[in-house]
Amino acid sequence: MNYNFINKINGWAIFAIATIVYMLTIEDTASLWDCGEYITAAYKLEVGHPPGAPLYMILGRVFSFFAAPENVAFYINSLSALSSSFTILFMFWSITLLLKKLILQGKKELEQHDQIGIFVSASIGALAYTFTDSFWFSAVEGEVYAMASLFTAVIFWAILKWDEEMAELQANRLSSNATPNRWLLLIIFLLGLAIGVHLLGILVIPAIGYVIYFRVKETTRNGFFIAGILSIIILGFIQEGVIPGTISMASSFETAFVNSMGLPFYSGSLFFFALLIAFCIFGVRYARKNNMHLLSNALMGIALGVGKNMVSSIRYWLRAFNITGEDDVLTEFAHLLLSDEGWDPYLQDDASLWLLHYHLINNNYASIYQIIFTELRKERFVFDEDVFVNYVIN
Repeated sequence: MNYNFINKINGWAIFAIATIVYMLTIEDTASLWDCGEYITAAYKLEVGHPPGAPLYMILGRVFSFFAAPENVAFYINSLSALSSSFTILFMFWSITLLLKKLILQGKKELEQHDQIGIFVSASIGALAYTFTDSFWFSAVEGEVYAMASLFTAVIFWAILKWDEEMAELQANRLSSNATPNRWLLLIIFLLGLAIGVHLLGILVIPAIGYVIYFRVKETTRNGFFIAGILSIIILGFIQEGVIPGTISMASSFETAFVNSMGLPFYSGSLFFFALLIAFCIFGVRYARKNNMHLLSNALMGIALGVGKNMVSSIRYWLRAFNITGEDDVLTEFAHLLLSDEGWDPYLQDDASLWLLHYHLINNNYASIYQIIFTELRKERFVFDEDVFVNYVIN
């Protein structure tokens, strides 16, 4: 029995079942909550509520290329359906990897009945999750959770592949030239992309930490708890430090370069990111020269995983609220409201929020707000989901 071939075929068969189920039960239009916003923003390639989910918007826009205007919602919903199907595929392969590892702890090779047990168990597990209520619900509507689940599934599968190759390398069944750490670089890259969909993707970090710990260290009670604590610290550092911190530091450089030194807009941000990249390149070279593999992988993580997802979101909303123009220069309204001698530089007055809301609607930059609060209000003072959907389509 060819284990790898059957594993692939079985996985794709499970994927086909999930795809058929989700495509047959997919929503034809939008649910009247975040789904409507995501579908509209993706179709118009705008920015949704912060932090914007830029990767989801881009992929949603790609799917909408193939749809007539009245079918856009269905096509973007199908993005969630396919994301969920691929999640099931990688879940199946993750289960087979875990079961194979478990069985090989007591023997050197898999026997035929072992393989049958692995495939049957993985199929039951993957199909059981396919039909769970919450996952099925996310699979048939235009929301970010299906794609976030896909990133989580792929990242976890990748760390299991790393663990498998490391085991083969330690047992001298792989060439010494093998590079299992390429899976770690892939994981870091995927984590960076996952942030562009939803922060759910980074929650797999503690699991990654434990897989690495069990592979490279002798398991002890203290080691177990230390590995868990370090994983949580890394998770918190990425969520609270790396993601917002890089943008905050870029903002500080931008303010210093533009306001204090009189240099052009974006000079500070460009200098900061160039400095960050140069630091990572120098650090990686130094780490490789001195065989410091952990430092090398960590710095590659910064270089690959840190993006500028929030920059486009911030710029978009500044324009939408008439704070900056298309040339990214502060408008007269921004100076009147937010300058040191302005009306409300710290936005402490509720009236300022109403004024910003007025500009958001009147500016017609974020079209969904203008449609709901201006155009649709001309026809209906009270509206429901059907009214809104029919209005957008027609």
